Amino acid sequence: MKSAETRKLTPRQERFVGEYLADLNATAAATRAGYKDANIGRQLIAKNNVYKAIQTAMAERRERTKITADAVLGALDEIRADAMRLRPDGGGMVNHAAALKALELQGKHLGMWVDRQQVEVNAQVTVVARRIINPLRRDSPSLLTSSAD
Repeated sequence: MKSAETRKLTPRQERFVGEYLADLNATAAATRAGYKDANIGRQLIAKNNVYKAIQTAMAERRERTKITADAVLGALDEIRADAMRLRPDGGGMVNHAAALKALELQGKHLGMWVDRQQVEVNAQVTVVARRIINPLRRDSPSLLTSSAD
């Protein structure tokens, strides 16, 4: 029996990997790959063979596109500096909203920043309390029993 790491991907898992690279959304990728239960996406990315395939595909894409974290951060710094200058025609500040959004998405694909989500858990908790015996109090039952009667 093959280990999970060396197991080949099924055709649907391969589609999932390709779809996942489009927006890094496991739930949406599972739906687009043809899974009936979209929540399976979170389980798929936890499987070693699928996780490794995603990491390999991301590395290949980085190599192919030559986009690096340094390039994105350098461009962001240039845009920041340029956006703070007045336009030569005196028409106010330069607007780089579209370029900034593109860089944000490139950086997200590189895993430079992670969207945080707040998760609320509604669960019932049962607390079992036991009586604590204080041997220093006179009205507490004694922990030691006397056999000399």
